[in-house]
Amino acid sequence: DPSPHREITITRGTWTDIKLHILWTQQSADRSASGYMDMWVRTGGAANYTQLTRITGPNMYDGNPNTFRLGLYRGYAHPQTNTFYYGRVRAARTEAGLQLP
Repeated sequence: DPSPHREITITRGTWTDIKLHILWTQQSADRSASGYMDMWVRTGGAANYTQLTRITGPNMYDGNPNTFRLGLYRGYAHPQTNTFYYGRVRAARTEAGLQLP
């Protein structure tokens, strides 16, 4: 069951594939905005993705375009050095558009 907040274990030396499906919306006057973000995860070369979370509701501040930032974000309370590798980052309007050539 997808919940708004779940954790996954990231294993050193193993790729973790993540797919995000997002419909950007602003808060409407009648509060009926229907935006969402689905997050799907596949680890260790598994055949299928598992839905990790689904968050619904408005997800834009105003009419300006949203941006997507990818990185390892930590507060100053975690001073250790970390290495974050990523590859094959793609954006598409359909899931079929995400497929590798």
